[in-house]
Amino acid sequence: MKKLQIQSLLFARSKWTPATAAKWLKAHKYKTPPVEETFDFLRYRQAPPLDFEKGSFVTKEFSEKQGIKAILAWPKKAKKKNPPKKQKKQLREIPLTLVQLGDCLSITSDSKKKMSFKKSWLFSNQSGKMLFIIEKTKTKKADLPKTKKGIRLYETWTEFDPDSGFRFKMPSISIWRTAKSKAVEIVYRSDKWSASRKKTDYVHEFETPCKIEQGYQPGKEKPSAVILKGAFSVTKRGLEG
Repeated sequence: MKKLQIQSLLFARSKWTPATAAKWLKAHKYKTPPVEETFDFLRYRQAPPLDFEKGSFVTKEFSEKQGIKAILAWPKKAKKKNPPKKQKKQLREIPLTLVQLGDCLSITSDSKKKMSFKKSWLFSNQSGKMLFIIEKTKTKKADLPKTKKGIRLYETWTEFDPDSGFRFKMPSISIWRTAKSKAVEIVYRSDKWSASRKKTDYVHEFETPCKIEQGYQPGKEKPSAVILKGAFSVTKRGLEG
């Protein structure tokens, strides 16, 4: 059963002044809001009227001898707050096996914004349908993967056989963001087609703008990993589409 609670305290003006009433309220640990004066009483609200059930207000003697009345009412039921929805972590799956195409120098978006990369690899997934720009870290020589699909794509891209693979530690990405703009151009450096492994800079304009997803490490303003998704392919002629 609900209990009546004090909404306001009334002090008879014949016995109290604002100063003495405020002193009494403080001494008895009640709130001391600005006084509301009527002809007979000094009113001190302890809670807003909207916090109580409509039609439940009653006035009763609080201390007849001292000249104090109380306005009581039933408090409204507290609305149950729905627990905050758990936000799903935005995960971006970067394949364990990537095909190195070269180094990425920059990408340009349809908003004409250019994003430059100083030391970043350019990789493809094994199907050649996605590009991964990943900030360079320490590498360790490794055996070639057992899967033949990635090896065939590398041979197609470079026109020579891979002699080994390498492992590297992925940057610790804490958040991924999808850019509002899309990539329309990529500039990369590769030693493809070169028997002497001489690197050459290439520019590719995407026929259809590509979706840009950017991964950030804690405390860094620039992305450490970028994923490009679109209607392109890695072929023996280079990037197409």
